Amino acid sequence: MFEKKIDDFVASLQKYISPNENIFNPWKDTDDIYDINETAPIIRSNNLKNYLKSKKNAKIALIAEALSYQGGKFTGIAMTAERHIGIRTSKPDYLKNNMLKEHGFSEPTGSIVNRVMNSLLSDESLWVKWNIFPFQPHKSGNNLSNRTPTDEELNSAKNYFDEFLKIFPDIKIIAVGNTSKNMLTNLGLDVQFSVRHPANGGATLFENGMKEIISKLNLK
Repeated sequence: MFEKKIDDFVASLQKYISPNENIFNPWKDTDDIYDINETAPIIRSNNLKNYLKSKKNAKIALIAEALSYQGGKFTGIAMTAERHIGIRTSKPDYLKNNMLKEHGFSEPTGSIVNRVMNSLLSDESLWVKWNIFPFQPHKSGNNLSNRTPTDEELNSAKNYFDEFLKIFPDIKIIAVGNTSKNMLTNLGLDVQFSVRHPANGGATLFENGMKEIISKLNLK
């Protein structure tokens, strides 16, 4: 039943219709410039399915704003880059440096989150990552860019967050950063906890915040 919910969830994400052209759906869309080929969305869909299916026992959900071009655009998983999972869908031809060409993208936020969480919890199945806006909003004419989703975009995808919570009905929500906390609150969602976003010098505060939350919830 749990796995069927996830298969249905990913199928639902693939049907999303964007209110504008500056949103990339990694589970449906193919980036004609930067994707390896037309199999890229299939790979990313399988990545997400496998990831979520490994989180059946998750107790906490770390919730950020939206997918980034360095992370979920090419993996299909929130706060997760190609180098984190060793699977890439980005085409090396158009990437600027040799490290990117050889290994694909690395995402600073995802790297910090994974490092901290793996140091605090020995069981990776206890925590799951997701985004309020599950797709990748980008600037016009620049697929390799990030931006904050608009209110219209957030509202167009709110049902996907509701579906996510149905998969994990008893999970505790942890907003990653004040922007995420405000977005969740504005959407009428209950935010049990919030932590400092790890970017821009916030790694230590993020780690301290997570330590406190994990202690309160008696997770190990």
